[in-house]
Amino acid sequence: MISAVGKSNRSRIAAVVVVLAVFMTNLDLWIVNVALPAMGASFSRPGHPATLGDLSWVLNAYAITLAALLVVIGRLGDRVGKRPVFLAGVVMFTLASVGCALAPTLWVLVLARVMQAIGAAAQLPTSLALLLALVPAERRTQATRGWAAVGGLAAAAGPVLGGLLVQVDWRWVFVVNLPIGVLTLAAGLVALPKPVAREAGRLPDPWGAVLITAAAAALCGALVQAPT
Repeated sequence: MISAVGKSNRSRIAAVVVVLAVFMTNLDLWIVNVALPAMGASFSRPGHPATLGDLSWVLNAYAITLAALLVVIGRLGDRVGKRPVFLAGVVMFTLASVGCALAPTLWVLVLARVMQAIGAAAQLPTSLALLLALVPAERRTQATRGWAAVGGLAAAAGPVLGGLLVQVDWRWVFVVNLPIGVLTLAAGLVALPKPVAREAGRLPDPWGAVLITAAAAALCGALVQAPT
């Protein structure tokens, strides 16, 4: 009886860990939008203003990298193990958030955003797989809906929270990830299940992922630069 209660509590904690990670990674798709004007003012120098085209890469770098790597890193989680890939993604995302908050130039910020997106791509597909492993088969549809709803909540909260944080400093839109990331990592190390079974088959194609990312970035760059 006690063992069953303990297992139930660990499952609840693990579910909270997954929810926090999903919220954090989706939040960064939306929270930065309202901070772009403040970033532009911060990175502009006499004779060298930060243009809207340049600032757009703070958003584009994250979105393109995340979209290009979701399937690849998700497959890596199937082969290596979902728990270690998920936790590695949390670590990378949190450290990259520190890099974003401390970025001295716009292009350092863009590079840190790429690293953030890699961490997010490691978290999102593995988080869903870990969540489904925690619930009975008959509740998995409901769990998937809840997982998706958290992303919608982050989309709604992002602009509002970003607007509030920018009143202090735009760098706080990244600092806010730190306590969430640390809490997620600490709880995840304790509560997330350690499945033994791993899928067989080929590893993801890293060069294919690089080419997809480069192609999407080139197309986006062409659209951004088209007016000039």
